[in-house]
Amino acid sequence: MARALAGDAEAYEAALKDIAKLVRAYLGKRGVPPTAAEDLTQEVLLTVHRKKNLYDPSRPFLPWLYT
Repeated sequence: MARALAGDAEAYEAALKDIAKLVRAYLGKRGVPPTAAEDLTQEVLLTVHRKKNLYDPSRPFLPWLYT
């Protein structure tokens, strides 16, 4: 995500794909139906996109994502 914030479009695309995989796995382990899981995943991706400027690249990304 640090590279994405620095303007690396490929890194941003890769980060979003990785985030989507993490969210889908998280929701799947909790028994969320696939349709609902996909809707929630899209909501998370939109929120990450809107709030990415709040991420501090000097800190770990996953704790920021999970909050």
